[in-house]
Amino acid sequence: MEKQFEYIVVGSGATGAIAAKTLVEAGKDTLVLDPGIWNEEKRKLIPDMDWESIRRKDRSQHRYFLGDEFEGIVWEESRVGSQLTPPRTYLKEKVEEWMEFQSKSFFPFESMAKGGLGGGWGAGCFVFSESELKQCGLNVEQMFKAYQQVSDWIGISGCKDDGAPYSVGNLQNLHQPFPLDSSMRS
Repeated sequence: MEKQFEYIVVGSGATGAIAAKTLVEAGKDTLVLDPGIWNEEKRKLIPDMDWESIRRKDRSQHRYFLGDEFEGIVWEESRVGSQLTPPRTYLKEKVEEWMEFQSKSFFPFESMAKGGLGGGWGAGCFVFSESELKQCGLNVEQMFKAYQQVSDWIGISGCKDDGAPYSVGNLQNLHQPFPLDSSMRS
């Protein structure tokens, strides 16, 4: 007899992982499928260090940030995914082919990679405003509660400054952002 699941979550990116976690914690029999792209050769180039350690200690950090052929520098107009470091460019492979999307005003960043955009770094946390949620017909109170729960699970760094209403909204318990080094300050 084949195993039966109550839910099947397709994709193990940020959304799929949170959906699966929520279902499992609710006692649901859940299967996660992630048929995404994985590039082991590029993955080997990613240092097993946090960002600050790479910047301060890794003598080969140019390979990671700029690329051996300077492919990490955007020479033409900036585009979706141009902030990816060279070893993480596989995150956007096959998107145009497998997820055809055309718009002159909306430029989503999707990924067909295993783990989705969670495999990238510098992922942002932007909550929808109360007005935007209402326009979508979503329950504002439930969505803000869900945002906070996800933030508590994964940890979000940020601060309450002028940009907070447009990025982290009313999230509580934010982690402190990294201090700016001289390069970032410039």
